[in-house]
Amino acid sequence: MLQPDFTLAIPVDIHTHILTHARTAYPRECCGLILGRPALQDQHILLVQSIVPATNHAAASDQRTNYAIDSRFWLQQDKLAAAAGLEVIGIYHSHPDQPAVPSATDLRMAWPVYVYIIVSVSAAHTPSLRAWVLSTGQNQFVEITVRTLHQ
Repeated sequence: MLQPDFTLAIPVDIHTHILTHARTAYPRECCGLILGRPALQDQHILLVQSIVPATNHAAASDQRTNYAIDSRFWLQQDKLAAAAGLEVIGIYHSHPDQPAVPSATDLRMAWPVYVYIIVSVSAAHTPSLRAWVLSTGQNQFVEITVRTLHQ
């Protein structure tokens, strides 16, 4: 189980790609997998190495408020990540016209081993993202620090 006492470090190009994916999918939810590992120099930093955009497999009528990632795709990406020395560390998705805070559906579907990046996106505003993990009791999300790495 992940604890909220760590920082999620995201390279600026990956951060930008997540926001672009959310903008492109709008007004539907986008989704994808986050690949990474703990930073070698500091185990309290979880380093995002790459993302894998996914197709939203939720029913077309539900895609404004829900997302689903195909389990075969997830398994394939998990194997590819392991071969590259990485792991699936989380999931990102967008909330069209809603804040970047977990919904009741997000809480119901969450697993305690993953980080959840949520992007708030609308037609009028620049998208923004926040990251969350399940609390120790697993009955609520706790926000974690996100640091964008500029290279």
